[in-house]
Amino acid sequence: MRLLILGLVLLSTACTAPSTSNNDGSRGGNPPAQAASFSDAVVASKADGTEIAFTAFRPELAAGETAPLLIHGHGWALSRVKDFNPSNPVTGFIQTEISAVVAQRAWEEGYFVISFDQRGWGESGGTVQLMDPDFEGQDVSSLIDWAVENFGVHLASEGDDPIVGSIGLSYGGGFQTIGSAVDDRFDAIVPIITWHDLRNSLFPGGVPKSIWAAFLVLAGTPTSQFSLSPEIYQAFLSGATTMNVDEGFINKLGNNSLVSFCEGREDGRGVPDVDALFVQGAHDVLFNMTEAEMNRACLKNAGNDARLVVQRDGHIVPVVQQSGELILFGMQETIHCGNQDFDTADVMYQFLEEKLRGGTATGLPEVCISQAETGQAFNVMPIGGDTANVQVDNVVTGLLVETVLGLLLDLDPGTLVDVLTQLPADVTTVVTTLLTGLGNPTKDLPAVLPALLNVLPQNLIDELLTFQHFAPVATAGPNQALAGIPTAAITLSPTLAETPLSDPIVFLGVAVDPAGGGGRYLVNDQVVPVRGFGEHQLNLAGVTAKVEEGDQVGLVVMPFHTQFVSSYSRIPEPVSVSGIAAMPLVDDQQSR
Repeated sequence: MRLLILGLVLLSTACTAPSTSNNDGSRGGNPPAQAASFSDAVVASKADGTEIAFTAFRPELAAGETAPLLIHGHGWALSRVKDFNPSNPVTGFIQTEISAVVAQRAWEEGYFVISFDQRGWGESGGTVQLMDPDFEGQDVSSLIDWAVENFGVHLASEGDDPIVGSIGLSYGGGFQTIGSAVDDRFDAIVPIITWHDLRNSLFPGGVPKSIWAAFLVLAGTPTSQFSLSPEIYQAFLSGATTMNVDEGFINKLGNNSLVSFCEGREDGRGVPDVDALFVQGAHDVLFNMTEAEMNRACLKNAGNDARLVVQRDGHIVPVVQQSGELILFGMQETIHCGNQDFDTADVMYQFLEEKLRGGTATGLPEVCISQAETGQAFNVMPIGGDTANVQVDNVVTGLLVETVLGLLLDLDPGTLVDVLTQLPADVTTVVTTLLTGLGNPTKDLPAVLPALLNVLPQNLIDELLTFQHFAPVATAGPNQALAGIPTAAITLSPTLAETPLSDPIVFLGVAVDPAGGGGRYLVNDQVVPVRGFGEHQLNLAGVTAKVEEGDQVGLVVMPFHTQFVSSYSRIPEPVSVSGIAAMPLVDDQQSR
């Protein structure tokens, strides 16, 4: 229940302001003055006639002025902005989310803004299809058709082509990559913490990202009024119980991702012809930095102006990560790019200004990786780097239930009672039975572990994630930083000579072992699962951290991680990890 309550407050989306542009007169007539206003409307999607609800914000325009269109989309489990100055304090709090702030500013400074309920959410009809190009993609195209017809000569255009931009966060980022691939009238997009490949986001390496999958269903079911596609429930339930997901659903996730347009589709649709500013979070374990770089590289390689800003936070797992400013989400107010600083909301708005109204260039580098008080700027994303052989033996896969029970039994009685009283009654009964030695740990503990993790003291969670399997790769030199995408080419093999027993899963991350002591730590909470014996070549999740001279940076191998709370090897078995890993240690561009 705690996850559900927090989730409903998190995945939110709101707005901020508009500006003006000149029309070349192709639609005929000199537009009269227009007062600022907003109103609700619906449009029938050309996909299947489903009604898509939205609010149209018209800017104040002087006679002869026109304005571009900015489309704003909400996050998962939320709905559109109906009023940028609501009297309801809960709605007002939700609208502090950054894409809503920028949208409000756009309207106030002279843009047409459409904020819409995505299919299956809010007042829109239909079933949530997870951003299917043939459904949600056509929904967005229908909104542009409506704007052309109803804003008429007031809508800025080049010839008969309306000038269109977009902004949105998370699920509200997905509508932009898919929408611009379906409809070539988009000129600029600003997707914030969104995906490149939903297969990798939700089932990386064939391993369900169970804590986020559960959260998305818990948050999405009531707020969509049970409008999630049935296959979503089936896939996530199957993933949580058997760790196997129907291949058809996995293919659907790929179809509903920018990756399918980058790699080539059977329907002939290609890479969107659109300029883009991608904003991602280094600590975002749902859509990580590597996904954002793949989005940027895809559009850049197709000849578009595509930039990437990596800031600190993003989606935050409520159980195992520190919450952001919106409880389950965070965004740095100021980003640091080499020797330049930018206001995060302002740079998004200025990018739209540059692309849609010919404003001054933002000065953003191709890639900005912002850190706490400093940052790095690159022409290309650092991938790989300092390289070394790695060898880690006797990693016992799976969750050792004895370890969890041992940690609980080591608690002082008062703390243990406090933990038990926070659990649901049925879970307390199971845990008490296990602690008294009467239950079946292998069978019973996995079922109650998610609830346990929700109430365990943080120091116990940290103990579960001890990094005893660490392979150093590089030693930081003077004035270096860790920033970029690590890579690994490893072989997972059974340690014992006998026939392997299981379908093993291990989790790889990047850890720093400080030269001055203080304890080894996992960088940005990022881990990537590897499943199955054999060779695996992969980009790890992008990372960024300040390091000191002499710090060791290396590969950490874990048999279990709380982000994948129900996804781990069911049969404990010792395995070995060997191969090559590369760490992106770069020259630190600024020291403050």
